[in-house]
Amino acid sequence: MHVLSVSSVSLSLALLSLVACGASSNDGTSTTEEDLSRKKPIPFVLQYVGDYEGNDSGRVDYILLNRDGTWVGSIDGWTKHGTFYGPTKVPSPLMPPALVLVTTGLRIDAQIDPGVGWAPNDTMRVTFNGYTQTLTAPWASGNEAICDATHGAWTDDDADPKTGLFCICPAHQSFIPSMGGCVR
Repeated sequence: MHVLSVSSVSLSLALLSLVACGASSNDGTSTTEEDLSRKKPIPFVLQYVGDYEGNDSGRVDYILLNRDGTWVGSIDGWTKHGTFYGPTKVPSPLMPPALVLVTTGLRIDAQIDPGVGWAPNDTMRVTFNGYTQTLTAPWASGNEAICDATHGAWTDDDADPKTGLFCICPAHQSFIPSMGGCVR
């Protein structure tokens, strides 16, 4: 028979409430949606920022992901804007990121290039309120030609372990294909 004291029950409840409320993890980073939405995208996510367009038959006309972690889009004929977040650490370079777009009263789950592999243009599948639609980027996906043309160094088969990118840009630049490649 186990006997629990009031203090051990209180401690257990306190720890449980910290976990449930999204307390900071051991590495000092917060895990709450609000705190994540305030962080700027990591370089791996920056390669996917830009405009994604609907096909004129869905509820989403476009979504523009900005490099500062904000977004704007047209949904059901209304302009919406908010913040987005994705991974805070480099995932597998071959696994495009899942993103979350948030605004007042709406959360959109987004997946870049779901099940596509490499394609001439990136796609973003968005899901909200039980609805799903795939949007397409009008700009070319990141590739060696875009990287080289903007003075980046293409790594061929092995992504840079620090950024997860196959294009290493000059200092103080980011690889953003929608803006032409390596840009300030």
